[in-house]
Amino acid sequence: MAEVYGVKPKMFTREWWPYFWMYYKWHVIGILFVIFAVVFTAAQCATRPKIDLAMTYAGHHTFTDEQAAAFCADMGEVIEDIDKDGHKNVDFQRYVFTDRPGSEEYDHAMQTKLNMEFYNERSYIFLPDEQLLAFLTNNKYYDDVYARVEDWAEVMPDESRLVRIGGNAYAVSLADSEYLKTAGMDSKMYIMMKKNTKDDELEKAAYRESVKIANKLIK
Repeated sequence: MAEVYGVKPKMFTREWWPYFWMYYKWHVIGILFVIFAVVFTAAQCATRPKIDLAMTYAGHHTFTDEQAAAFCADMGEVIEDIDKDGHKNVDFQRYVFTDRPGSEEYDHAMQTKLNMEFYNERSYIFLPDEQLLAFLTNNKYYDDVYARVEDWAEVMPDESRLVRIGGNAYAVSLADSEYLKTAGMDSKMYIMMKKNTKDDELEKAAYRESVKIANKLIK
């Protein structure tokens, strides 16, 4: 709540508007920025090209468009054509945070968009860096949201690469990923699989094909 000095003008009078803007302009700007981010994300979802599945990065590293395109193309070779439209389209979404003074609204918008991604269709692969991994698992719902590694890994990774919470592994470090090293991509991230809770054949297929990608990345 902004600290107020002097006499407060009567609401909605000519004197009240300059007073309101002086004390509450940053509150208004912040709210409008968040609303814009939500509307922009909704519009993106509505106009997004048809994809078979999505991979989501959340962290502080910036990938080039060329790296992202190559990543999507390579992972497209791993999966089946889920929707049978003749194309194997994989999307690589990147939510990059700055954590710099003055960028709080931007980071908050990124967080809002990332949170919404957990409700999107065909989005099961999450690739957070260490900081975002701690944030995403710092709640009591992690076992309801994320699949345990043992439930999707074809071969259980070495214990040193596993991130355990409450005794169970939910994430795998990709520091030793052969693919990421060969592709020259940042490997200071982890992989987590969101559970599929939808009784829909396309969603089941998207999760199944996402598991194939996850297993390629942890090798």
